[in-house]
Amino acid sequence: MNRLSERDKERRLVTNDPRFQRQTIANKLRKRRIDAEEDEIITSGWATANPPRPTGCNHAP
Repeated sequence: MNRLSERDKERRLVTNDPRFQRQTIANKLRKRRIDAEEDEIITSGWATANPPRPTGCNHAP
């Protein structure tokens, strides 16, 4: 993960565990020497509260 950051690559960390807030997960990862920011983490709770925006497709073909 840290190598991706060093190469200026976008990262997303995804979990389906709803027990923890994104900030808590980021702190736990940092304690394990994995640089992680809250905005890089997607939890099931966050995904439910922030559904993807439409991409211009109004219907399936």
